[in-house]
Amino acid sequence: MHNRRHNDTKTNKELLDLMVSKSSMMNEEERKKVFEVRLLKLYFENDYGWKDYSIKLFEDVNTYLNYSSRVAFEYLRAINQIVQQCHMHNMSAGDGIIRLYDVILDRIAGYVQDFDRELLELPDDFLYRKKEMLMMKEEYRKARANFKLEYHGYLKGLADNMHKVISLCQRVGDEREKLHFLVVLVDEIVAFEDDIARFRSMDNKTEEEENARQAISDEEMILAKTEAIECVQELNQTLKRHDYNRTLAYYIFYAAYLNMKLDDRIMAKQMLARFHTTGVDIRHYTLAVQELYKTTTAALGAS
Repeated sequence: MHNRRHNDTKTNKELLDLMVSKSSMMNEEERKKVFEVRLLKLYFENDYGWKDYSIKLFEDVNTYLNYSSRVAFEYLRAINQIVQQCHMHNMSAGDGIIRLYDVILDRIAGYVQDFDRELLELPDDFLYRKKEMLMMKEEYRKARANFKLEYHGYLKGLADNMHKVISLCQRVGDEREKLHFLVVLVDEIVAFEDDIARFRSMDNKTEEEENARQAISDEEMILAKTEAIECVQELNQTLKRHDYNRTLAYYIFYAAYLNMKLDDRIMAKQMLARFHTTGVDIRHYTLAVQELYKTTTAALGAS
């Protein structure tokens, strides 16, 4: 990240070549394959060798998808990266990517069925594994919604699945993780609403896209908005119960952002002030969070 900020592409390219060579020396095969797939994101970010590396991943698709669920989901994320890059540059992903996406989703559907059986059998002591499976299920649902245009029912399914994760965190007494997934759920709902608003303002919609979006009822959107408001209220209350502890600064900031997105500007301003009181520098967080901070402070300062 430091090299990217300072435009030191030569060093980044040397590091990528070194990482590829080191991946071949890893002992654990699953970790090696996950590592190989994750490298694609770095190739994209540095605009270095990503075309050749992508072709290699495509040629070995069955090897990656059939190895394990973790590797298959990492492969899905890599393909998502390619599709996003194409959209950013107003390019078509091509028929090959579309066929590949079908193959990926079909294989992952089998893993998701296995998750359902395993979730019923595993006790809550296996917190990490159960959370991982529930989140991968949600990742699969989101991929299907975006690729197959299956938007109707998506938000309800999202809420149902995420509340399973939140309830699991509550049962084992993990408050921090509960906060995390409350934020994830509400952030996904408000992002979906923003996407719908952007879509309605677009001129070049296909008939298939138009029909898919029209299938989302006003009632569905109202229920999702209500769900988001209730979750943010729980987020607010949980933070207050912990006296806005400095270690929870990340969630305090997100409470400010999400309250703002849900039109509770008074609570948003209070949470933003609470975040500033912690003394935590927003630069400690990712660039994406820093951008949200700029948007939030600008919006609240202008009111």
